Order: sequence, then C-alpha cells, then structure tokens
Amino acid sequence: MKKRVVAILMATVVAVGSLAGCGSKGGNGGEASTEEGKVINIYSWNDEFRERLEAVYPEVESTSKDGTVTTLKDGTEIHWIINPNQDGVYQQKLDEALMKQADVDTDDK
Repeated sequence: MKKRVVAILMATVVAVGSLAGCGSKGGNGGEASTEEGKVINIYSWNDEFRERLEAVYPEVESTSKDGTVTTLKDGTEIHWIINPNQDGVYQQKLDEALMKQADVDTDDK
C-alpha cells in the first residue's frame, strides 16, 4: 500500500512539473506576445502535407501555381518552405529559422 501511495505521489509531481511551463508568461519574464500575423510558415521536405491539408481542410480558398502559397478564406496565407531531407538540409534550414524567431516580424515566424 505504501508503494502505491508513493507511486501516485510521484506521478502527480511529474504531471504538475510538466504543466508548470504552460503559463501565460513569456520565457524572458515578460508577457507572451498576443500579436498574430496573417502568414503561417510551414517547413517540410516534400509537398505531401500541403496536398493532404488542401484535400480535407474546407477553409482553403486557393493555391499558387507553384504550390508554395495556400490562401485561406479568411485571408491567411500558408507559405510552404520545402527543403530536401537529403544530407540534413531540411533540419539545418528549420533550425536556422527557429533560431531567428525572436528577431523577425510576426509574419516571418
């Protein structure tokens, strides 16, 4: 019985600890930005996700001829940034974009 109580207590501590970072404060102690852009940038190594999204998401209005921009009915644009997965190019480009998040405009995030 004692082991069971300890196990439940430990599980509770782990659950509370994992939720502790889910507050509304930003990582630098400031308020989280509520500013929203009208562009969603999605990095991928092929166009499979774009094709599936366009097939099932009813809010898609149009797609550019080259497949790099999908426009939604509310005016939001999804920019598809396709990089090959070969030789780690995709991961390198994704890491570069993520490192710049604090310094770029809202629509470039």
